[in-house]
Amino acid sequence: MDKGYPTQQWGAWAQDVETIKDEIVWLMGKRTIWKAHNESLRGTSITDSTVIIHDWLRENYLDSVLMGLRRILDGTKRTKSLLTLLEELRAQTSILSYDRFRTLWRNGEFGDIAAAKAYRQFSKDGRSFDQSTIEADIRCLKTDYSKILGYVNTNVAHRTADATQGSENTTITFGELHAAFDEAGRVINRYLLLLTASTVLEFEPAMPLGFEEAFDRMVKKGGGE
Repeated sequence: MDKGYPTQQWGAWAQDVETIKDEIVWLMGKRTIWKAHNESLRGTSITDSTVIIHDWLRENYLDSVLMGLRRILDGTKRTKSLLTLLEELRAQTSILSYDRFRTLWRNGEFGDIAAAKAYRQFSKDGRSFDQSTIEADIRCLKTDYSKILGYVNTNVAHRTADATQGSENTTITFGELHAAFDEAGRVINRYLLLLTASTVLEFEPAMPLGFEEAFDRMVKKGGGE
């Protein structure tokens, strides 16, 4: 894999982080659609049997994005996830030197300044990768998301037979879910910068103009005012 990366391993990591980035962009697209659907229901009262379609849309959105978040944060060996990528990087931080990182940027003074500024968040001395940075992100992924992952594992991925582990005892809000996606996007952007010298300005993709009209028509037909 020779696309201008400083080493073959670096190139493999870059491919992995791009794949993870594409996954979260796809999930953020679902969030955009959910927001449009939610907005179409604001201040309305569905009075006929079409209400079950709106409930189904909400439930399926929740299940699908929770499973998507679980894939991104999966720590199982032999999986390609954000967590396993960070653990691979932590095990080989000597590769992640500034000299190698600099090769990803354009030549000249501008490249020198931009690369040095970007690498500063990964290093204390400006030359070598600071392992504490990646360890902090790994701790975040393992601990801050434990509630959400516990909910996914017991209520979505595997319906638990233990009543003490069920949805009545563990709940999450849409706010918590969306905050988790935003934080995952922040971490992904950090390692996109490290491995590819690029970042994503907006993870929510641009949708076709007027797509939300589909929900407006549904609400109107269902009796919402």
